[in-house]
Amino acid sequence: MSHREDLTGKQFELLTVIGFYERNKHRKSVWKCLCACGKNTLAISSELKNGHKKSCGCLNGESHGWHGTPEYNAWKAMKGRCYNQNKKSFLLYGARGIKVCDRWLNSFKNFLKDMGKRPSPRHSLDRINVDGDYEPNNCRWADDSVQNANKRFKTEHRSSKYIGVCKNGKTWTSYVQIYGKRYNFCGFETPKEAAIARNKYIIENNLPNRLNAIIEDK
Repeated sequence: MSHREDLTGKQFELLTVIGFYERNKHRKSVWKCLCACGKNTLAISSELKNGHKKSCGCLNGESHGWHGTPEYNAWKAMKGRCYNQNKKSFLLYGARGIKVCDRWLNSFKNFLKDMGKRPSPRHSLDRINVDGDYEPNNCRWADDSVQNANKRFKTEHRSSKYIGVCKNGKTWTSYVQIYGKRYNFCGFETPKEAAIARNKYIIENNLPNRLNAIIEDK
């Protein structure tokens, strides 16, 4: 019997191999695969390796079968925020220099491959670093509790350039809000010191909140 290469766990385009299924009538190995859209499909080894089979069939070109889905709408909205100057959200994204990485900009397929299917209706596309670009290492599907905790503090005359940092009297306060609880860190002379304290707490407790990009003093 010829040796069969084990493809279990390997990824080919939008397909992840779950395990061996059977040998077909031509004695070729057939594998059970999970598509990024959530559906299962079967593929032979050669189809996976030569790129002939890239999905369960949901992709025909870049986005056939995905128009109107939450994943496609998230990809489209992401680009609009960064490049469409007619959108109100452009001021908070594109005008601030936020970009979409080259890998995702013109390829919904790459976006879906990297991000996968949205876990639930409560999840939406979220950037881990609010000052970073839309790219694989800086994006995730996050639920409302995580996203609300990561919103910028915008109170007039009291806001800073950091997430979760605000003026409290004559000193600066930072906070971490997660799963309905809020943890405050008070008494800092500068917003930078407050932001560093917040980052430290998030890292030490392995929390999903966004870290601040610390602005270096000039």
